[in-house]
This record gives sequence, structure tokens and C-alpha cells, in this order.
Amino acid sequence: MRAPPHLEALIVELLRGRKGSICPSEVARAVEPAGDWRGRMQAVRDAARVLALQDTIEVLQRGRRLDPHGAWRGALRLARGPRFDAHRSGVEDM
Repeated sequence: MRAPPHLEALIVELLRGRKGSICPSEVARAVEPAGDWRGRMQAVRDAARVLALQDTIEVLQRGRRLDPHGAWRGALRLARGPRFDAHRSGVEDM
């Protein structure tokens, strides 16, 4: 299932402002700051998977890169991938 493109753009934009990694919950909280951000977590993970398949980001668990095709469970971190600088976020177009 394809996640909403604005979530992919938001992940990229949040990572652009950081040197390190981000938690997927930071993305969900940015979308639903006062609401049920936990209800957005699966959509954020779906968006992260799309970006990981493009090598735009890496999905990490305990510092190890996860396979974008594999099953993910537990706490994750999102970090810049090998093709991060080539990705255009599109946030400014929203």
C-alpha cells in the first residue's frame, strides 16, 4: 500500500534539518500534534518503506539497517540513505 506522498515529503524535510536520525513518531506527531498521532504510525512506516526502497532513507533498528522488503517490528529510526541528496521533498509545493 502506498502511503500519502505528504508523509514521504515530511520525512525527508525532517531529516534535512538533522545530522542524525529521527523517530517515526516525530513524523506522526508533526501531522497530528494534538490528536491521535499513534493512529498515523502505520502510514508513517509505509512512507518510510517507500523511501527506503528508493535508497532515499535507511530504516534502522539498534543501529543496523533493515531490509526494506522485510517485516519490521519494534522501535525504528529513520536516517539519510545513499540517495538522500538526490531526492526532492516536495514539502514546499504543498
